[in-house]
Amino acid sequence: MASKLLLLLFFVFLLGFASSSSEFSGISLPSSSSDSSKVSLGLYYESLCPYCSAFIVNHLVKLFEDDLISIVDLHLSPWGNTKLRPDNVTVVCQHGAFECFLDTVEACAIDAWPKLSDHFPFIFCIESLVTERKYDQWETCYEKLNLDSRPITDCLESGHGNKLQLQYAAETNALQPPHKYVPWVVVDGQPLYEDYEEFISYICKAYKGNKTPSVCAKYSSDKAIHRVKVKRLPQVCHKGGFASSSDFSGISLPSSPKVTLSLYYESLCPACSYFIVNNLVKLFEDDLISIVDLHLSPWGNTNLRPDNVTAVCQHGAYECFLDTLEVCAIDAWPKLSDHFPFIYCIESLVTEHKYDKWETCYEKLNLNSKPIADCLNSGHGKELQLQYAAETNALQPPHEYVPWVVVDGQPLYEDYENFISYICKAYKGNKTPSACAKYSSGHAIHREKVRRFPLVCHKGDKMWDVLERIKTSLWSLIAVTGLL
Repeated sequence: MASKLLLLLFFVFLLGFASSSSEFSGISLPSSSSDSSKVSLGLYYESLCPYCSAFIVNHLVKLFEDDLISIVDLHLSPWGNTKLRPDNVTVVCQHGAFECFLDTVEACAIDAWPKLSDHFPFIFCIESLVTERKYDQWETCYEKLNLDSRPITDCLESGHGNKLQLQYAAETNALQPPHKYVPWVVVDGQPLYEDYEEFISYICKAYKGNKTPSVCAKYSSDKAIHRVKVKRLPQVCHKGGFASSSDFSGISLPSSPKVTLSLYYESLCPACSYFIVNNLVKLFEDDLISIVDLHLSPWGNTNLRPDNVTAVCQHGAYECFLDTLEVCAIDAWPKLSDHFPFIYCIESLVTEHKYDKWETCYEKLNLNSKPIADCLNSGHGKELQLQYAAETNALQPPHEYVPWVVVDGQPLYEDYENFISYICKAYKGNKTPSACAKYSSGHAIHREKVRRFPLVCHKGDKMWDVLERIKTSLWSLIAVTGLL
């Protein structure tokens, strides 16, 4: 009961009901403990990975129950799967430019307030907003925690945050064994792999001091650190599944934050291919793409069999193959200007019912086929597909059909064809593309009641799947005869 009360007080404090962050001074190691007996705990993460934010908010916070933190040296490293371009300065973040920015904010917080009792509440506050898809409101954490914003602002504007990020990059890249995904949790130098949520058990086992916190009695101490085979989709963000590597410095304070646009789709859904070929392509008119971080997720309504490995696609085995082909393209050519034309080419063939000729896209676009062939033949494509499965299944609210279009965390439901209106409305920068003048900015994001048969492929039971296959054939016939 005492531990629950302490945790409750912790949350109340973070929500801003406490008057000052100085009340967190209890996080520091009590003088009665020995520093040499502490267990080191490293968390390698990235700010917008949903599994990282969930781990911080729902699991890592348990360190502050029953004085567990008194036996732990906690180290946070906000870099994760971020990549450096060949210039070793420009970064490409897995979840877009805003993730680069928030990673830098959190690195600056650790630097500005090195005491755990100061920087952890701030990071916790930001990651709580991430779990609520309100991370654009991160500045409210200053007021909630009664913190001065100047140290963070100075760090960002001076370029010091960039240097800090490069330090975290070097630290993360030096991990042995190398990290495979995030969150990557390490106890006394040993990674916990997918068993990271059990980190307290490992801490209690590793502790060799004589003042074991009472909470350790709740946890099994006989675990061995190993690669645990978890019988569920891996709750991790793997390396490689990048959103967009469009031109941005990433770790600098963005003067015009981009709007995130995510498309969850499947390759042979006729509504998806039609949307990509006839609607999504409009992003590249009048420089609309300059204000957008576009993320493509080719999984859609696909299901996993009980083995959590075998995929069952709504439009048949060839759809599974093309979905994997497209994830391999995103992985092999992470730059949007490289992978989007390839995906567009394939989906154009889908609309013409000629998708079996997808290999002609290599020649049309003067692309080397080897990276895709290697991805398919090595099994890496299937691993990537599981990442997209986890991402799609983690959507809140859950997707109901495809195409499922999301602007800044908000699904557009059946009004998805008006996505540009929502983008223009969501954009808060000062370089609005001229194309926005063509579109009404008065749309509210809601479940639009469209007076036509909805151009979507529904999730559902076997009957829906049969109907979707019939719709695929009908759409193809209509497209071929030029009636659409």
